[in-house]
Amino acid sequence: MATLEERWEQRVVRGDGCWLWSGEHDSNGYARLRRAAKKSAPYISGHRLAFEMEHGPVPDGLVVDHVCHTRGCVNPAHLRAVTSAENTWHRAGANSTSTTGARGVYWRAERGKWQAKAMKDGRAHYNGSTWDTFEEAVVAARELRERLYGAELQGGD
Repeated sequence: MATLEERWEQRVVRGDGCWLWSGEHDSNGYARLRRAAKKSAPYISGHRLAFEMEHGPVPDGLVVDHVCHTRGCVNPAHLRAVTSAENTWHRAGANSTSTTGARGVYWRAERGKWQAKAMKDGRAHYNGSTWDTFEEAVVAARELRERLYGAELQGGD
């Protein structure tokens, strides 16, 4: 009978960057496999198993984050242990409630300009008052997050 690690290995397609999972995925697109080779066994995420095989157990209070933003990636070099807050701030893309499609960028109709904003510790932070173009506001929002979160956002958008 194959070990959990052997079953994991059988489902990995190694590439130059991401190692993509060819096995089962959960409803959010994350790799998963059963802890034992029987239908009643609980699941473990493929990226968590990859992290643990390479680095050991995930420390208490931390989650495994994809630096590459590819949910089906199980390359240990693309994974790191972070807090839930760091994982949330590292994620790619705009919030689901965004009306602009850009994270932290808002249209200020009363000023006829764009605004860049980020939240940290329940407080709103702004990068400049307003911006004439959407593109300037996108850059300003990214720079603001990098300034507020520093290394936590390394590689993030």
